Amino acid sequence: MFLGWCEASDRDLLRGARDLYLFVGMLRTTVVERAGSGRGSLRSRDGSTMYWPWVRELYKHAVADGTVDGSVLGLLFEVGDDRWLPAELKSGGGGVRYRARPRHVQRSVGG
Repeated sequence: MFLGWCEASDRDLLRGARDLYLFVGMLRTTVVERAGSGRGSLRSRDGSTMYWPWVRELYKHAVADGTVDGSVLGLLFEVGDDRWLPAELKSGGGGVRYRARPRHVQRSVGG
């Protein structure tokens, strides 16, 4: 669905990553056209955000096979390392450890 949206809106993969929020907005404001329950109604919040993990995996694969530059992952993930943390907060084993947290996640509502 994401690739179809990119093609229909004349976006390449890099621009698609930059505009991921517009894809989710489109999902939330257009009715479901596929057969089955929900047809003709708007997607729920869960229904529109369930695409995020798939899109992130698509980009990880595209970077691995050289289709897009690795810098695109910075649009989808917050990447950090522990070099600047005090020793007591670093993970065991020494060396730099990288972590990647998805930028686009569904936030829980309420407390």
